[in-house]
Amino acid sequence: MPPKVHKRFDDDGDTADLPIVSVNEQVATTTSKKNKNKKKNKKKNKANANQEQNHAAQPVPLPDSTQNGQQKTELTNGASEQVSAEPSLEQSPKEPVPEKSKPSTQESRPNKRKNIKSNGAVQFLDSEDEGDAALMESDDDENALARSSVSANGSNKRARIDLKNKLFQTRIQLPMYQAGEEVVERIMANEVTVLLGETGSGKSTQLPQLLYAQGNKEEPQRIAITQPRRVAAINLATRVSEEMGEVLGQKVGYSVRFQNNSHPHYTHIKYLTDGMLLRELMGSADLEQYSTIILDEAHERTLLTDLLMGLLKRIMKRRNAEGSDNRLRLVVMSATLDAERFSKFFDNADILFVEGKMYPVQRYYLNEPVDDIVDSTIQAVCQVNQDEPSGDILAFLPGQDEIEKVAQRINDLAPELPKEAPLLVALPLYASLASTAQQRAFEPLPGKNRRKVICATNIAETSLTVPGVRYVIDSGLRKIRVWKPDLGMDTLLTTPISQAAASQRMGRAGREAPGKCFRLFTEDTYTSDLPKQTEAEIVRCDVASAILMLKRAGVDDVLGFDWVESPGKRAISAALLKLYGLKALDDEGKITALGNQMALLPVAPQLAAVLLSAQAQGGSKLLSTVIDVVACISVEDLLVNPHPEVRDAVNERRRTLFGGATEWGDLVMLKEMYDMYSSITDVGDKKVWCREVCVSYKGMKNVMLVRTQIKNYMRGLLGDKPTRAKQEQPAAEEQDDEDDYEDDEDFDLDDLKSNIRGQFDIKGLIKCFLHGYVGNAALGLPDRRYKSILNGQTLNIHPSSMLFGQKLEAIMYLEFVYTTKPYARMVSPIQAEWLHEIAPHLLG
Repeated sequence: MPPKVHKRFDDDGDTADLPIVSVNEQVATTTSKKNKNKKKNKKKNKANANQEQNHAAQPVPLPDSTQNGQQKTELTNGASEQVSAEPSLEQSPKEPVPEKSKPSTQESRPNKRKNIKSNGAVQFLDSEDEGDAALMESDDDENALARSSVSANGSNKRARIDLKNKLFQTRIQLPMYQAGEEVVERIMANEVTVLLGETGSGKSTQLPQLLYAQGNKEEPQRIAITQPRRVAAINLATRVSEEMGEVLGQKVGYSVRFQNNSHPHYTHIKYLTDGMLLRELMGSADLEQYSTIILDEAHERTLLTDLLMGLLKRIMKRRNAEGSDNRLRLVVMSATLDAERFSKFFDNADILFVEGKMYPVQRYYLNEPVDDIVDSTIQAVCQVNQDEPSGDILAFLPGQDEIEKVAQRINDLAPELPKEAPLLVALPLYASLASTAQQRAFEPLPGKNRRKVICATNIAETSLTVPGVRYVIDSGLRKIRVWKPDLGMDTLLTTPISQAAASQRMGRAGREAPGKCFRLFTEDTYTSDLPKQTEAEIVRCDVASAILMLKRAGVDDVLGFDWVESPGKRAISAALLKLYGLKALDDEGKITALGNQMALLPVAPQLAAVLLSAQAQGGSKLLSTVIDVVACISVEDLLVNPHPEVRDAVNERRRTLFGGATEWGDLVMLKEMYDMYSSITDVGDKKVWCREVCVSYKGMKNVMLVRTQIKNYMRGLLGDKPTRAKQEQPAAEEQDDEDDYEDDEDFDLDDLKSNIRGQFDIKGLIKCFLHGYVGNAALGLPDRRYKSILNGQTLNIHPSSMLFGQKLEAIMYLEFVYTTKPYARMVSPIQAEWLHEIAPHLLG
């Protein structure tokens, strides 16, 4: 008999009294990678002693370099609880589904949540029984980043089959696999199904395989599964290909921005980002190549996922009309309890519930709020390392800047901490990080008595699970972009997370064993200041890209479009005005030929306009220059924010090296920066250069890759190559581990200065960007402030700009930020007459 598992929820949204239905999945570590960096080996080998950990909760005295007068992080014990990565639900499932039931469309009752039970006894695997078997952890979002020592994607068919058989022993323990027959029956009986699958249920990897098995040679199932993040799409596809014993890119593949590893005829299970499915929709209006589409992680409420739901609702009305022989099924999957909203949107679609597997996680709160989240995180990490038994630490931080600071300081401090504690090894994890660097967070550390500290953004909340994590340190913060329609621009804000997100983060500690979550905020902050649910992205972001896609898809009445949650008339009107300014729409709001081309490029509408302007006006040389700069802009946090104490010195260094930028601004600086980096052949010298000018070395490696990929897309748009461009590998020296190279103490940056200037069309570059950012033009005022030509907003040039303090006739800027006052960033000087030349339709 299957275990009868029902959930009960406390009023505060945290689960309690939940019977544990779980599998003790042991992840066998792969063969340790060689650590090539001899310098780091010397430091890390200092700590070798294995000593039993002291479990008493007491502060850890840090070396002087961390305390420095800062307050310590004191954590207080909270109640132990069984965690589910979701907020509360008002009612538990009303009726379990009978095991033998075979429902039809007529039998299904609208808006009725079905509790699907697992079939078969739950078994617990002993880690010793597995030996060296390279089994990956099976998760709700199966972290396929942890690689097996026997690759399932190689040419050795026997190795693939062996790994498939080993992974099968893990698959059969997953609730989704056990309940698969009944789940599939219900999905096949309905056009739309909302599947509420708890973290650990295996929905993201098992459901596509179960649905695929329903097909045959005459009617094969072709399934698309969307993910909000590219790293999840890639690694879920990798995991499923291993479970099926297939070569990745054939029967199972993926498609993400700038990277396609699938085949139009052979791929039957395709993981892709929501943005890539939208782009497929641009070329195939009804997505007839798919029989089933699964929208995963719908609870994250990204702009593109919400947009997809509205478009798929229209598509299904056409494809599922009476007499159609190519019907489409849709599954909306969520890990939290937003299911009712999705069900109502799709005409009271059935809701199925599949339980997950979770271990208890104990919560801790601070007694008092903290001011410095970086110092507080470091102190909490050190306290956990000293007091708690083995297990890795996952620290959630707002953004890349905080992550890099925390990781660097922990690695610097590690050799100075008490020798009886494990040696700390901090690793970053964020979306724009190079894939090789992301991989390290999921791999076991070589050697003994070491503890990983993964410093991550909310990328690790869902979609990915890091093996070995027993402790979560939660800053309670995130960075988001918020669109200000009255200003016509984005602002980057650090804001509190929601209670639902806090539960998701806490759940990461209980994926493999009981864990602990240390929240760097007070319990009163949790109950009073954190909203219950995360706000949908569509109500706080610029929707210009979404509106352009709707226009391209043939939706003329965007105000009347069937939104899951409307962004509001004000935001839509602002987007229409922006697209009109970019000449993507005509006077009647119809999409233009230029707008159709812009919609096909995987960049923001402004950058698409910049690229197309360069292609139309300047030929290949100007286009190449513009692509170099667009690639730099496309990589987040490329320019490292220097500490205020050294900011002036860094800016002076940049002015010395990038002489053209002192006159022509930040776009020219990016171009000179790209050219200078490209001219350095030795990787060690590249690292020195990046450090000297406060540029992210990892970011520059991404720039080189993105540049090649944008070129491929432009060639495809121009008919030279298919737009389905595969990712090209970076140069050999870019692929290597950045730590494998010694710094060249004799490297002289000044030798590079004269080699790169005057080799590109500066005015042509700025004019091309003005085509995309004409709405971000501002005229100079007598007091060195500037006034926007669109809304009259007054602003100042940001101190980080190469043009800071200068009095100019007019400027164009790419970013608007508000700190102590409104600032323009990424600034270039323009001439007022250029505005009349480029945008007479805006100036009247």
